[in-house]
Amino acid sequence: MALKTKKNALTPKPILEDLAASWRTQTLVAGIRLDVFTHITGGKRTAKEVAEAADASLRGMTNLLDALVGIGYLRKNGGRYSVLPLAATFLVRGKQAYMGSAAHVATLNWEAWNYLTEAVKTGHPYRAINVAEAGKEFFPKLVSAIFPNSFAASRAAVSSLPE
Repeated sequence: MALKTKKNALTPKPILEDLAASWRTQTLVAGIRLDVFTHITGGKRTAKEVAEAADASLRGMTNLLDALVGIGYLRKNGGRYSVLPLAATFLVRGKQAYMGSAAHVATLNWEAWNYLTEAVKTGHPYRAINVAEAGKEFFPKLVSAIFPNSFAASRAAVSSLPE
């Protein structure tokens, strides 16, 4: 029987990446909600400056900014932060390609995901949104969250058409 080479060795890397996905998402959403990318692009470069602009604690903001460095949205040089190209293009409020509303869409059903195991066991959703009462609350939030991205994409598509 042949021994597995290092090249073919199984690692738990995909499992660890999947398990870390929720904290990465939570970190990114917090950065978007607090407008850190917009603040930094606007000249607030230190954790103290960004914390003051976002009305947040220095300790909490420092941890958030460092986490955003760790997941690849910011760069840190000394005590100063800068926005990397991906975030500068899509996460700065006021830019045509701004995708901040996607953060709101991501959060609409976070609570429900905590009950996935129970939903699988029972076959019933945590919360039905196809019922009038629940839908009245959920769908206006969904539409207001997805409209900005849909509108921006539609506008870009139309502008690329020949006149």
